[in-house]
Amino acid sequence: HAAGTFLLSELVAAPPHGTAVAVAIVLVLVGALSKSAIVPFHFWLPGAMAAPTPVSAYLHAAAMVKAGVYLIARLAPGFAHSPGWHPTVITLGLATMLLAGWRAVREYDLKLILAFGTVSQLGFITIMVGGGGQDMMLAGLAMLCAHALFKATLFMVVGVIDHATGTRDIRRLAWLGSRVPGLLVIAAAATASMAALPPFLGFIAKEADFEAIAHSASLGFWAPVVLAGVVTGSVFTTIYSLRFLWGAFARKGFPSPTILVSNLHRPKATFLVAPAILAAAGLLFGLAPGRLDDSLDDYAETLPAAGAADGHYTLTLWHGFNLPLLLSVLVLALGAGLFFGRNRLHRVRDSTWLPLGNADRIYDAVVRGADVASVRLTAVTQRGSIPATQAVILSTLVLLPMVVLTLGARDHPDFRLWDSLVQPVVGLLMLGAAVAATVMRNRLAAVLLVGIT
Repeated sequence: HAAGTFLLSELVAAPPHGTAVAVAIVLVLVGALSKSAIVPFHFWLPGAMAAPTPVSAYLHAAAMVKAGVYLIARLAPGFAHSPGWHPTVITLGLATMLLAGWRAVREYDLKLILAFGTVSQLGFITIMVGGGGQDMMLAGLAMLCAHALFKATLFMVVGVIDHATGTRDIRRLAWLGSRVPGLLVIAAAATASMAALPPFLGFIAKEADFEAIAHSASLGFWAPVVLAGVVTGSVFTTIYSLRFLWGAFARKGFPSPTILVSNLHRPKATFLVAPAILAAAGLLFGLAPGRLDDSLDDYAETLPAAGAADGHYTLTLWHGFNLPLLLSVLVLALGAGLFFGRNRLHRVRDSTWLPLGNADRIYDAVVRGADVASVRLTAVTQRGSIPATQAVILSTLVLLPMVVLTLGARDHPDFRLWDSLVQPVVGLLMLGAAVAATVMRNRLAAVLLVGIT
């Protein structure tokens, strides 16, 4: 209504302003965040793990959960500096990345490790594409592409493991890497990209993210906070990446393969074609990111430049010794150190309660509370009395228009009692029928009188 169009391209080209628009944008953000499983709307995504693996790969890596991120990216050129945009996107994105990353290191089901990893990465991507500025958008889109490639690969790998062994529980898997070395190579390549190891696309995207955040003028005072949060979340990413690869394929001190691995149904070579292609794509784009940079930069340039230095970053494998490289090394070192000291980490993990894992319980409690409240409200308003029911309906029909007429925007009214003599006659007839209906004891007659009104 404010912009006079529904086309996103026209909305961001000439964004409308005003209090109502700011409120509307925040509400649209809430819808986008719930679509992409951002805290506090994240609880549905891990529960979708019952889906067959190709469906999981499609939903969680490529399509459905990216729809909210896509909408944020489309709106960012016009509304990234709207009131409420940065507090909503940055706060919820950081909370999602950290809480979901922590939860991922608590899981034993391979799919749930990837599911909570997906939630964490979605929070990260949301920060980047919603942060404002050309370099932030370029880095966010690069991470989106990297995530689609490595996460789809890993979901398919889990499907192959489940099909071959009948389990996804890492406590029941050992020596799998020696039994299916081809699957191990594919999983290792995708996991390396997820952990941001060179020369994979995940490394290039993570360095771009660190660089964009560290020098972002659009984030303002948020920049150091966001950078610290993203670095911490990336440490969790390294930990659950190693946990996934080690849990699925390592020997883990077992003298021989577990029973399920010993009796595995060896997967056909065709099962490995699709994940191998995606894993190879992550490597090829890492070695030669120029074409991807050109494609993503075209859209990033639709955003206003956030300062003189914004918009000059390019995706490449080597930028020299700089802050992003230092942060990447720090993240990998801390993540690897915490993983290999996992006995102490497990004690902290198992003794620490965080609300992310209980969001489904909170949601169920809210639904139960709403059900109880509706029952009590119905008991008050629906007592089986037709006069009482009619009184509620008619009062609503009278009061709502009165509120709108009293508080709503309108031109200066021209008060007239009537335009013709027919109107007061009809009005008196309606009032008389309404009064008569309230005192009429015969229900059929009361209904007829209500019809007259």
